[in-house]
Amino acid sequence: AESANMAKSRFLAAASHDLRQPIAAMALLARALSRSKDAEERTILTDALRDSIDQLQKMFGTLMDITALNMAAVKPDMAVFDISGLIKRLEVEFGELTRSKGGDLRVVCRSIPIRSDELLLERVLRNLLTNAVTHAPGSSVLLGVRRWKDFAAIEIYDTGPGIPDDRIPRIFDEFYRGEKNSGAENTGLGLGLSIVRQTVRLLNHDIEVKSCPDRGTMFRIRVPFMAGQQNIFRLEGASSSLNE
Repeated sequence: AESANMAKSRFLAAASHDLRQPIAAMALLARALSRSKDAEERTILTDALRDSIDQLQKMFGTLMDITALNMAAVKPDMAVFDISGLIKRLEVEFGELTRSKGGDLRVVCRSIPIRSDELLLERVLRNLLTNAVTHAPGSSVLLGVRRWKDFAAIEIYDTGPGIPDDRIPRIFDEFYRGEKNSGAENTGLGLGLSIVRQTVRLLNHDIEVKSCPDRGTMFRIRVPFMAGQQNIFRLEGASSSLNE
């Protein structure tokens, strides 16, 4: 009970601190917008206000996600599906985002039937890709899927600054954000990787992290490969493939 109360106190303290920032920015921007008479300035202020609103919405969404996971309110809907469709959606979404940050995204995928909850797995991969893009801007990112024994290995590599060995166990802790790298964004709540770990556990998958300072980081998720069902699926529009 004491541990739960301490965790709740840390949760509320961190959340209230981080949520105040976009709210304060919105109040200032709204006040400046009401006084401005210049059309160009009003456009700039409106765009900035919209960005603050988007940031606040993302924060609230993240808080709702972690709360639902902590309360065991999320129940996975396990099914067999082709991983290539999910990977292709992420390629379209994060390809442009990575380029806008000065980096590039490479996707290596083939048609592989897996068993998971597609919506929850997509949330995990989106969190990992967002982490790679925002915390290592300008780096190259690789999203790959390959057969590995009885599993499909979903791997995300980046060429960012990497993580020291002694900090790797802490990166999945709630509200842990580590050191801010040059040019990296630091506007989140530090809950993205905590959500990843809890969701992966919920799905009964495995996650592995390897990193080398100044060279980059790799996250690998092992998902059950559904042998014997590979002929059901057909790969459409794959950009490249990996050998088994």
